[in-house]
Amino acid sequence: MKISTIEAHDMGPNQQEIATWVENHLGFSDFTSQEAFDAQEIALIALACLELGWHSVPQNGGLTVEWEGNND
Repeated sequence: MKISTIEAHDMGPNQQEIATWVENHLGFSDFTSQEAFDAQEIALIALACLELGWHSVPQNGGLTVEWEGNND
């Protein structure tokens, strides 16, 4: 499964910076399932915040992934 887009939700101002960083970081990565992505989500958010120079990691919210070919 390949990611089409990633959007941030409920993480406060500038939250889309995190989603954009994660999307760029993952590039064309392939996942076996939504659960495989979910298992990495918190670590990806923390890494994005570190790389973006944020002083903290949002304690709420997360990332919403839309998968290529998913017409739901």
